[in-house]
Amino acid sequence: MNKKELIAKILEKLSEEELQQLVSEEKQDQDEHKHVIKRRGSGHNKRKRKTKNNKNNNSGKEYSKKSPMIIENRTNKFEDFINSVSLDATEQKELAKASKEDEISRKNTSPKQKSKRPSTLIDVTCSVCRKNFNVSRNLVGSLDRWKCNSCCCQGR
Repeated sequence: MNKKELIAKILEKLSEEELQQLVSEEKQDQDEHKHVIKRRGSGHNKRKRKTKNNKNNNSGKEYSKKSPMIIENRTNKFEDFINSVSLDATEQKELAKASKEDEISRKNTSPKQKSKRPSTLIDVTCSVCRKNFNVSRNLVGSLDRWKCNSCCCQGR
């Protein structure tokens, strides 16, 4: 007797309920032992998820680039807040003192001039075309090898 015939005889002896139990147990065992490969990195699912989110986020929204903000007619809500808040006498004095100091500091500040390094101009002769130029000393490495802009860019 080979194995197939032996298994067939055993199955004939079992009732239908016992067969269903064995089959359900076998399915559970197969489900538990499934090997699932989890991939890392930017795979297909990641790309798919990104495209869905991008489509949903962009639909029907107005951004500041599309519609300009109108700043001129806006009300100053901070002043309304300060006027509506009840302050103690000491807090009112501090607020008045701070506002006076702010006005004084705004009047005293003047725009600062940008500081730049002093640079003297020198006469230089181009080593290629032999023309004389008046340029900043900072731009010249050595007087013997200096080239003017047209000679440097020639042939490009």
